[in-house]
Amino acid sequence: MELSAAGVRPARRRRRALALALVALALAATVAAFALGGTGSTGAKIEAVAGSTSAGVAEIVPLNSKVTRSNGGAQLQAGVALDRIAVAESEANNIQVLVAWTNVKEAANVLRNPNAQISVGLYHPIHTGACTSSNEKLGKEDNVVAPEVTITDEWEAKKQTLCGKLDEGAKGSASVSEKGKLLLGTKLISGFIDPQEAGPGSLAECEATGTKWCEPESVPASAHQLALYLVASIVTPGGIPQGQQPEGTSLEFFARARRR
Repeated sequence: MELSAAGVRPARRRRRALALALVALALAATVAAFALGGTGSTGAKIEAVAGSTSAGVAEIVPLNSKVTRSNGGAQLQAGVALDRIAVAESEANNIQVLVAWTNVKEAANVLRNPNAQISVGLYHPIHTGACTSSNEKLGKEDNVVAPEVTITDEWEAKKQTLCGKLDEGAKGSASVSEKGKLLLGTKLISGFIDPQEAGPGSLAECEATGTKWCEPESVPASAHQLALYLVASIVTPGGIPQGQQPEGTSLEFFARARRR
């Protein structure tokens, strides 16, 4: 028995439609898995994409806090703390943090400078309160690197102000600078950071003074975890542009941590 062309076309169309549907489902599953990697949302110009926390070696918790830096006794805005990453004590320098810029189309509305980039770094807490170690004005390089920043950690209607120190030895993808900062731009929208600093031999709660990695109130000692903060800033060749960090349309970023 022979089938006419008319009889074949509907069957082919059905098979093609089924194949396309399966592809669409596969893509949807991929996007869902990516989104569930762990992130959250913050206000200001830089924010993380909504999602759930990571499982396994590290847990990512969204933050909604501005970040400042000390410069000659003044506190200047230096960006936004995207996430708190709680990592097992023994794995602090065995994880990889992936960061992706998800709404590059908003760049023109926010960056206002064709040479502007997004600088992303990993900071660990060293004491409570604002960072005050930089009593002199920062040089151009330190101005962009921001080796210490003041972070407000928020959880369960509580908050704690902490001084965070940059992991300046961090490695990662090709755009990670010599000072451990991941640089993203409109033509380079994703990358990863490999922290290099190991946790202290003995972990103590953060106090008013200190220079070593300490434990914030948001990560209980019983969890045997260390806290890292993912901080993003807008930078230009002239440094960190003041007044541009907290206003206007938001730039959205996704972050995920995994064992490397």
